[in-house]
Amino acid sequence: MSKANADDEVASLTKQVSEDETLIKQTQASLEEKEKEWGVRSALRAGELGAISKAISILFSDDARDNMKKSFSSQGFLFLQEESVSNEAATLMGQAALELRKIARDTGDRRLSSLAALAAECAADPSAKTKFKPVLVAVDKMLAILKSEEQKDLEMKQTCEDDRQKDTRSALLAGREMDAKTDSITKLEGEIKDLATQIAGTLADKDKAKKELDAADKIRNDENAQFKVSDKEDQDAASTVKSAKEVLTKYYAEAFKASFVQHQAGAAPKPPPSTWDSSYGGKKGESTGIIAILEMVHADILNDQKKAKAEEGQAQKEFDNFKKNSENQMKELQESADKQSGTKGSKETSRIDVIKSRKTQQGELDVLMKKMKDMAPNCEYYTVNYKLRVSNRQIEVDGLNKAKAILQGGSFKSVL
Repeated sequence: MSKANADDEVASLTKQVSEDETLIKQTQASLEEKEKEWGVRSALRAGELGAISKAISILFSDDARDNMKKSFSSQGFLFLQEESVSNEAATLMGQAALELRKIARDTGDRRLSSLAALAAECAADPSAKTKFKPVLVAVDKMLAILKSEEQKDLEMKQTCEDDRQKDTRSALLAGREMDAKTDSITKLEGEIKDLATQIAGTLADKDKAKKELDAADKIRNDENAQFKVSDKEDQDAASTVKSAKEVLTKYYAEAFKASFVQHQAGAAPKPPPSTWDSSYGGKKGESTGIIAILEMVHADILNDQKKAKAEEGQAQKEFDNFKKNSENQMKELQESADKQSGTKGSKETSRIDVIKSRKTQQGELDVLMKKMKDMAPNCEYYTVNYKLRVSNRQIEVDGLNKAKAILQGGSFKSVL
């Protein structure tokens, strides 16, 4: 199950990496396309502004003024004088107002509507010619504003793209680091569980060794108690046999001595009874055999006692060695359990530290995701509407330059 889960996670992460790389490629392609479009538009806009400026400079040149003066003189416009100039200025102002209204209607920019209203107001004024300068100033100011807005839009678009790419990469890296920490936590938990099992097994072995030592100690005590009883019994038996042998030896020694004295010093004995041939001197052969047997029995008892003592000493020595080995084994098992407990505690501390670190990183990722979510509407607006805004702004710039050209062209009569 762990392998299956790991394979699923690897497949999911691989798919996520693939999707992220696709998104990055799409974003880079879109950025390159925007940069190309921006370059083309900037070049066209610069060309248009240059052409308009060049046209205005041509119209304001001395030769152009002289030619227009001659043309207007031949057509008799000078007889109209001030009234003609005023009517022409009002007409130019009206044309500029119409152009500004058209731009405002096409782009929906209310600022141009206000500018168109100002131009219309000037057109209705008989002294409209005197209003050219405020309108031209307003047009120049509006052009500067549009240029500033264009720069801000471009900066906002680039900032959004850069920030989104940077934040996406940061989120991706943070996600991978969190996944790595999750794997580390899982690994540490497995190692901690294994160590707990090992510690339990080690302590169980120690308990088993102690039980075996306690059982051996009990058996040794029982054997020693039995030995003491048997040794006392052997000692008592040997003493008994020894005493019996001494009694018999003493008796037969005195009996044989008395019989010998009486036979040598006394009077001649009476004739023996008809039942035996000589006097009774005791069972000398039998007594000697019994005493020899008692001596053998006594020696056997002493040998058995000596052998039992040797066996008891060997058993005690073997028990002492077993006890020493068991105590050393229990000590080693306890040291191993303590060492494993220390390793387990270290891994538990590492697990807590990794969990805290992952929690902190999760908080940072949440803040980053909230930032991306908060920025998304504004950035999506600029990303989606950037082309439209650039197009509308270009229309506004073109219209304003056209209105400005109209108004500047209307000043020719004033110069004449």
